[in-house]
Amino acid sequence: MILIPCFFFILVNGTLLLPGIILIIVALMTPQRHPTCSTCGYDLIGHSGESITCPECGTRSDVAPQTHGHRRHSTLMLISGLAIIAFVFTCNLFALLWILDKV
Repeated sequence: MILIPCFFFILVNGTLLLPGIILIIVALMTPQRHPTCSTCGYDLIGHSGESITCPECGTRSDVAPQTHGHRRHSTLMLISGLAIIAFVFTCNLFALLWILDKV
């Protein structure tokens, strides 16, 4: 009698936790990079050419040292993944309380 709800909640956990975990992993591992000045950190997006002069500090440098840029994570994907995981844990809590009430 208790095996059917337990199996159901294990199935729901597997189906909902996996997309939530995947969303969090993808959100944290997807960088959005653009060039910054290696001296002052000024955002050089939109500037092009072999050699770029920073408008903020005047440093003239090649494109190669400016390949590191801001690493921004997808906030919406991260929040969605956390919301899915919170929903699953809330459902598990109610299921556990329901099972303990029946026993």
